[in-house]
Amino acid sequence: MAGQRGPRASPRHHLLGSSVGAIAPHPQSKHEQQFSRTNPKERGRVTNKHFPEQLALSDLQPWISTRPLDGQLAEKRRTEREALLHALADSRLATIEQKVCRMLRDYPETRDSDTALLIRYWRKFQADTLLDWSPLQLEALFELEKVESISRARRHIQNDLNLFQATPRILALRGDLQMEFNQYLATRREGDPEIRFYLDETGNEPQDRFTGVAGICVLDWRQFEMQHIALTRWREKQGWPETLHFNKLTEDPAPYLALLSQLQRRRAGILFSGYALPARRNKQEMVFSLISQLLTDSIRHAEQLGCLNTCRAVTVIKEREDGFDNLFLQELKTSLNTHFAREFPGKAYLKEIIPLPKGREVLLECADIIASGMRRRALNGGRHSKDRVADAVMNVTGFEDHRDKGALFKYFAPR
Repeated sequence: MAGQRGPRASPRHHLLGSSVGAIAPHPQSKHEQQFSRTNPKERGRVTNKHFPEQLALSDLQPWISTRPLDGQLAEKRRTEREALLHALADSRLATIEQKVCRMLRDYPETRDSDTALLIRYWRKFQADTLLDWSPLQLEALFELEKVESISRARRHIQNDLNLFQATPRILALRGDLQMEFNQYLATRREGDPEIRFYLDETGNEPQDRFTGVAGICVLDWRQFEMQHIALTRWREKQGWPETLHFNKLTEDPAPYLALLSQLQRRRAGILFSGYALPARRNKQEMVFSLISQLLTDSIRHAEQLGCLNTCRAVTVIKEREDGFDNLFLQELKTSLNTHFAREFPGKAYLKEIIPLPKGREVLLECADIIASGMRRRALNGGRHSKDRVADAVMNVTGFEDHRDKGALFKYFAPR
């Protein structure tokens, strides 16, 4: 490569000091060795100032144009077009053309701008490469997919296969990329910044004497989004056949420790939150109260850290629990809307609460490990695999370190 690599920036780590000494000695795996305080020289923060958020699909732009083709060429193009659409429907992304087609389908602005397409493509499919370069330097282009390859695939899809075509105005002004890019950046600034929570519950069984809610608060989703994409792609490459559930851990904790290690690398911009109390009855009502209090206190903590300098939308993504969601979800939305308006006027408002199956979101897997590790730490102790993961949870989140400003933890124990 003609250029020299820029220095890799490692995100800040907030690890507790007191709990490390309390961990029972045992041979450490290569993943567990990462859960110790890092050298201050390795700390850094990767921020995302350049990449736009996803825009809604437009109903005004057709997928397929009606321009006719004749003879054998027409048949060849029709077959190729159908094959590409079939691959798109099956989420096959093996070739540059399939990946570009995916971008053109999901992000209409990329149909009008090669620059927008390049940003979307690199951000979606080469997030790890972008994260390796901090700050970004022009030499990163040697490792990214070539501009001409992406542009050529776009021209073939739009001009030859008549798919996801640009607007007539842009077809006439295709060469004026700088003007289009400035317009694209203007749309990037529309909308309020977003605080996003990923939460899970623990201790829901009748025999449990510990009920809690815990997870991750991303203080600025727009800045963290590229980190989320990289973490998701890392998770997809691991080949683990099932979703990680803490309660299913029996022997080998390596996958759990590896996921916590990846989360630790992306610690900057995250607030870890966990609230719990002893309870045997009325657990759904307790979860309702814990979620409300955790969200309120987390946003107030963000305000104290200076993160509410502008009005922010709050999105809560939680593991789907049909019983709780059917009985309390709408009431929780109404209560939080009223409460936020009173507590944070002009600073924060509830955008949405989204229940999702855990297996579809890597940060919900992390929330499960954090919530269950919090419970395990409070009720058990020993050298079981679950205890080793619980120790790592405490190290990564800082729940037991009152000095850690990136952690908010309360256990309302009986007196």
